[in-house]
Amino acid sequence: MKKAVSLLNIVAFGLILLIAFNTNVSAKDKWVKTDSFKVQVIGNSSEKEIRSVYKNLQQLELIFTEIIKPQEIYKSTPIKIILFKDDNSFRKFKPIENGKRQDWVAGFFQPGDDVNYIVLSSKSDFQNTRRTVFHEYIHSLINNYYPKFR
Repeated sequence: MKKAVSLLNIVAFGLILLIAFNTNVSAKDKWVKTDSFKVQVIGNSSEKEIRSVYKNLQQLELIFTEIIKPQEIYKSTPIKIILFKDDNSFRKFKPIENGKRQDWVAGFFQPGDDVNYIVLSSKSDFQNTRRTVFHEYIHSLINNYYPKFR
């Protein structure tokens, strides 16, 4: 299990390096970041959209503090959300299975020891973006609080 977790951390770190050094995505795009103690949203999407995702996730987190003890929520693994401005920017980071890129993927959750990642694109319909963030956030909660379901 430790080997698998280490491999996941390497993949997550590789993703961050690709984002940081990929000239097709980052050279001409403005990257925006907003964060708190536990959640960071970064991306080449609009500042308004990034702040909206951040605010919506904080609201969802407040709901879960009614179910899960608040002190447990705040002890959980921090989350970094990478929000691409469109599907074209996100495409090269989508998972590959059996040598084929999974273009149908709207977003994904990548757990780690020190940080969890949620990666997705903001589409023209913000409802879909919010739905995807919420879905991936649930994966994060399951990963933190119900490890037997991993």
